[in-house]
Amino acid sequence: MAFYQFDSSGILKRYVAETGTGWIAAICDPASGHVIGLSRLAKAEVCSALCRRCR
Repeated sequence: MAFYQFDSSGILKRYVAETGTGWIAAICDPASGHVIGLSRLAKAEVCSALCRRCR
């Protein structure tokens, strides 16, 4: 088990296929037992980035 701190661009790779998506998916897999930390702003930033991609 390890602790990972992600910014919005890092955690966005969990939802959007980019370079590094596989690595992020493996870290975020609940079976891995890792602890994931995000800033309070990450929720708004990721939502904004996903909405921009949809437009």
